[in-house]
Amino acid sequence: MKKMRTHFSLDNLKTLLILLCGMTIASYAEPHCKPTLVTFGPPNSTSSIASAINREGQIVGSYWLTVASSENRGFLRQTDGTFVEYAVAGSEVMTSNGINSAEEIVGSYCETTYDGPCYGFVRQADGTLTTIDGPDASLTSASAVNRSGEIVGYYLTPHPGFHGFLQRRDGTFTTIDVPHSTSTIATAINRAGHIVGQYNDATGNQHGFLRWADGTFTSFDVPSGTLTTPYAINQRGEVVGFYLDSNGNQRGFLRHADGIFTAIDVPGSFLTIAFDINTAGQIVGWYEPLPPPSKYTSGFLREPDGQFIRLDKDSSTATRPVAINPEGKIVGARDDVTGTHAFLLTYGKCDHGTKADNDEH
Repeated sequence: MKKMRTHFSLDNLKTLLILLCGMTIASYAEPHCKPTLVTFGPPNSTSSIASAINREGQIVGSYWLTVASSENRGFLRQTDGTFVEYAVAGSEVMTSNGINSAEEIVGSYCETTYDGPCYGFVRQADGTLTTIDGPDASLTSASAVNRSGEIVGYYLTPHPGFHGFLQRRDGTFTTIDVPHSTSTIATAINRAGHIVGQYNDATGNQHGFLRWADGTFTSFDVPSGTLTTPYAINQRGEVVGFYLDSNGNQRGFLRHADGIFTAIDVPGSFLTIAFDINTAGQIVGWYEPLPPPSKYTSGFLREPDGQFIRLDKDSSTATRPVAINPEGKIVGARDDVTGTHAFLLTYGKCDHGTKADNDEH
């Protein structure tokens, strides 16, 4: 669930520009494409956020009916702009984290607040919703689902803490614990069944991991960085996320399939976070151009050739892209004077040949 993942990933970026092992910095360029921005929310909602978009363009997220309430519901926005709203009876909090081409939606819900008890869920295209509950867990969240219906996420137990999991379409549940770890969180899975996430070792240091389809693990860290936090993996095995540099600032990274790292740093930014990558290699995320106390957040699209496109140039005070599908359609949330709204950003035909409209995750 997005808010809970933020708790142990984001709560805990300009001096380190070129890192070891082939890390490079790309340039900023003006857009070569004509964007179309649509903000949306279910009828009668006061605020909304979009969390994921599938290849077909269906979008999932959360919405609120009143400004003051923490109670929210899930939504599915169809490609024609209509909405399907859903919730678990008796729950107050519902967060949708992923959707695949079969319209299987995954996320989490809580009976009262984000403090729990909280459970993962998978919602089928026919509306059937099944709870996912880790063994002896006080909290379970489903983070992502691939085209085969394989679901990854995490759950919390009293000892030793967080565990990752993989649940297959037939309901088979497998706990994922990186060897010798004290905490493991699985955040994403691609079509090949390769899983990425983060773990803590016995000394409390956080690392990234890649779990292969055969169940073996590869641990990785951004060179000269700490707190490596992977968020997404595409079909080519490219991983994006963020880390802390030597000054404690958040920086984005791209880990190539061969293990080489490239820094994802919006030029002139104070911090950068890379949140998703599609098979074409387009990356989305957000950055802060100024240090605290400034709260201005801007979104970016990084093209495969290394050029950055800023995603907001109007009255928006904060833009947070979190997902991009194979068609290059981007979703997330943006704040303006009227509140927080889910958005869909679509670019027209680009003239520099970096879009790949037919690729798949």
